[in-house]
Amino acid sequence: MKTIKNVWLWIVSGIATILGILFLTKKYNQQKATQVATKIDDNKQKIDNIDGKIDVIEDHRSDAIQTAKQTAEEVEDLKEQRNDINPTSADTKDISDVKQDILNKTKRRGRKPKAKS
Repeated sequence: MKTIKNVWLWIVSGIATILGILFLTKKYNQQKATQVATKIDDNKQKIDNIDGKIDVIEDHRSDAIQTAKQTAEEVEDLKEQRNDINPTSADTKDISDVKQDILNKTKRRGRKPKAKS
């Protein structure tokens, strides 16, 4: 009779340990699942933040491209205006004429002539 009780005791304890192990693994898996769920939520929030930043960057980029195009057009217009301006021949003088005018306008100073006595 003692041996039958011992056998049943071993069987019941084996079943209890198996149930205990299953219970503990289930609890461990639930903890891991909650940790993974919080990490997924954090990642989703980070992705949303990055998407918002990407939208802002795309807006800035499109604005920068538009201003660059406008300034390029303004530069082209200014180049065309510069090329359209042709100085007239009445306004310009030759360098030799300018030198001669300067020499004529300046007084030449030198030795004063000696007085004749």
